[in-house]
Amino acid sequence: RPNAYTTRFRMFSSLVHDLGIFDDAYWVKVKTANGISLMRLAPQNVTVHGDSMLVPDAYEVRGAKGKRVYPRDQVIHFRGYSPDSLTGSSPIESLRQVLAEEFEASRMREQTLRNGARTSGYLTRPVGAPEWSPAARDRFRNGWQAQYTRNGAGAGGTPILEDGMTFVNASMTPQQLQYIEVRKLTREEVASAYFIPPPMVGLMDGATFSNITEQHKMLYQDTLGPWLSMIVEELQLQLLPDLPDTQNVYLEFNLAEKLR
Repeated sequence: RPNAYTTRFRMFSSLVHDLGIFDDAYWVKVKTANGISLMRLAPQNVTVHGDSMLVPDAYEVRGAKGKRVYPRDQVIHFRGYSPDSLTGSSPIESLRQVLAEEFEASRMREQTLRNGARTSGYLTRPVGAPEWSPAARDRFRNGWQAQYTRNGAGAGGTPILEDGMTFVNASMTPQQLQYIEVRKLTREEVASAYFIPPPMVGLMDGATFSNITEQHKMLYQDTLGPWLSMIVEELQLQLLPDLPDTQNVYLEFNLAEKLR
């Protein structure tokens, strides 16, 4: 029970989310009448202060009503690796270009579908066709739209064209937009950045019952294993010394059932 408002599940869920997004997570230790409560600090609102590159001195937290500074021993800091700072470096930074390309491609497909999905072609008139008056042109356009578009009586039917007109198909298929291929590629890139087996994120190409079972074990051994060890050791280092009786206390994630 981290605090009176948060369950253990929610606390660890937010911890893993913060580590996955920011490569940093912060819990502040608050003394209460019942002992120590743990509260999550949003990583985007925390600034680490310190003159040394070895250990931080304090943590500044910005809020809607100002800021507050916590000493080092009052904050549990889960941090990833960075070559030049006391905070981690987000895995999303390595995915910045991939995600930017996916965003632009997704926006292009959205614009194409929004602006052109209902336009399956266009009409052409030969050079020698009789000249149209504005009234005749508007009458033909309105008649065509009423008959063959949306809920028109002839939608999906075969139009009868006049004056040597021809109909040119101009629709784009999902294959031409490469929607499925691009989505799969992005999912593979993101999964590889977090060392997650592809079947765990729904990429079932080449998946069989036996290799999915082995990759599920791999998820807990190779992907989550280092994370779980890091979380346990940080809590042992930064939390257990503050508890009143730690002689018979140890931390361990119970993975026996998962690995079986």
